[in-house]
Amino acid sequence: MVQGDVIRPATWEVIGLGLLTLGYLLSREMFDEGGMAVVNVVGPGLFGLILCGGALRIALIDRKALWLPYFWFRLSCGIYFGLGTSVRAVFNDLTNHIIDSYYWIQPSELFKVNVICSAGGFLFYLTSFLIHSVWPFAPKPPTGENRSRLLFLCAATYCTIGYTLKFAVVVPYTFVNTDPTALPGIVLNLTHAASVGLFLLTVWCARYARRLLFVPTLLLCADMLLGSLQLAKVNVLLPLILYLLGLVMTWWSPRTLIAAAAVVWVTFLTLVPAVQYGRAELERRTGSINIGTVSDRLEILGNYMNDTSAYVERSREYNSLSRMYYAHVMAASVTSYDNGNPGYSLYNVLTVLIPRSLWPEKPVYNVGATFNLMVIGDDNSSTWMGLFAEAYWNFGWWGLPIMLIPLALGYEVASRLVYDILQRERWLHFPVVMLSAWCGMRSDSDFATTQFAMLTVVFVLMAILDKVEPAVLGFIGATARRAPVAGA
Repeated sequence: MVQGDVIRPATWEVIGLGLLTLGYLLSREMFDEGGMAVVNVVGPGLFGLILCGGALRIALIDRKALWLPYFWFRLSCGIYFGLGTSVRAVFNDLTNHIIDSYYWIQPSELFKVNVICSAGGFLFYLTSFLIHSVWPFAPKPPTGENRSRLLFLCAATYCTIGYTLKFAVVVPYTFVNTDPTALPGIVLNLTHAASVGLFLLTVWCARYARRLLFVPTLLLCADMLLGSLQLAKVNVLLPLILYLLGLVMTWWSPRTLIAAAAVVWVTFLTLVPAVQYGRAELERRTGSINIGTVSDRLEILGNYMNDTSAYVERSREYNSLSRMYYAHVMAASVTSYDNGNPGYSLYNVLTVLIPRSLWPEKPVYNVGATFNLMVIGDDNSSTWMGLFAEAYWNFGWWGLPIMLIPLALGYEVASRLVYDILQRERWLHFPVVMLSAWCGMRSDSDFATTQFAMLTVVFVLMAILDKVEPAVLGFIGATARRAPVAGA
């Protein structure tokens, strides 16, 4: 197998998902209620093992696969819609009560959710497999050039842009009792340049200046502290993942990969109950999870770590693994469609790309909050059903091909672009890599505002950076003699 083949799904993945879907359909006629309960545990477990096994397969073949949207889509779907469903048996009574208070899922509803996920996964990867049959991928060879100067320049540029916006603009909006959702979306998106810069700086230091590794390490600590004060799991985990990926990509070995995954996993398990408590306490004090000063948030986190009251202890008992469990949310959406109340979220593709400057009255898209308001009467949560259930919620069974076939094509193109960027070390284009991987991570998000919008940005940004790259390379060549850089 050549390295570029990591983009193509393995035959066993497609066959495995197809047989699992067929097995679900046959089991409906073969098992009674007790047998169906077993199917509802074993089936999602197999779904998760197939997808996570596929992710591990391509990661071990080629380290560049760690950035492919296909890799992260496998991993996130396998965890959220497979293994996460199977592990409910280990949840404690408190966690099960919280889940059931959202939506009391019936065995027949859980079974249908599992069929939808299996059929959706099969359709998605079958589409990718067929695309490769008619449009094979032949990766371009590495340039063979020393790209250390380009790497350093891009790291410095993206860090400057991202961290300036993050600490000079986003922080004041977050910590002065102002709703951060009032910030223009483009500002929030540009703060992700900080994560791009953090990865590139980590790679540059690990390759050419190990004594300076403390610099990206300090940036990581500042980033994670800010994310903790924001009570935002993703703002803590994303910089950590990118920092560790920078080390893994440079010092590659299965042991390094496993160690990095373990660090992320432990951080996640520690973070979930703390954020859960922090948001609940912030809402109790201010009426919103988006409002609160630095002192408020520090006091709340301090209480969580040091207080022994029953309220805090109850939050600590919350099972972190429940953040992998989406079956109850998916079941609520599937039942809503079956009861004659279909969704509307896919229609947002018609308006999501219109700039707010051209449409000042453009609505703030928070479909998760709107959905939760419909289900439980509370819009302080943005929990979403994920892509497979969303497809069904909008158009029933037809929603799966309507949404997943175009999405598979988009992921295919994005994966090829990402592989080419990494193969040829086109560091200026790394925002394309990160945004593509981010799409794959967010299989629990909605299609229009995350997948469709983000992939559109990926393709437009790729075209823009293609135009800018020659000028940047020319500038680097012209200054090569005047500015010595480590590794050059």
